[in-house]
Amino acid sequence: FRGFLLFFKALSAMDTKGWLACPSRWLDTLIKAVGYDFINLNVHRVPFPLLDPNNRVWHLDCCTRTTGGYLNPIIRGQWLQFVRANNLHVGDQVRFYSKRDPASPADFRVDFTRAS
Repeated sequence: FRGFLLFFKALSAMDTKGWLACPSRWLDTLIKAVGYDFINLNVHRVPFPLLDPNNRVWHLDCCTRTTGGYLNPIIRGQWLQFVRANNLHVGDQVRFYSKRDPASPADFRVDFTRAS
């Protein structure tokens, strides 16, 4: 059991060379899991751990815009190290899941499949 699927995405060139753009709807889940409130605390960077299929923990940050009408969340931190360590490329698909079990060292889990 991997947990509840939060979002999935085929990686773009920017996702493999800079940061991962993620859906705004995912922010609510992240905020509840880590206990932050972007709006009330004026927080634009939330650190969170992510567990990969090899049970390695990656320390990521979900960041939002500080200006403009849209949050446009992106994931940075060790994201590029994760991409390189797993030899991910444009078109590969990543899937983010909620916490798998209470004993997990991370609030979120990721897996991926290679593009054909």
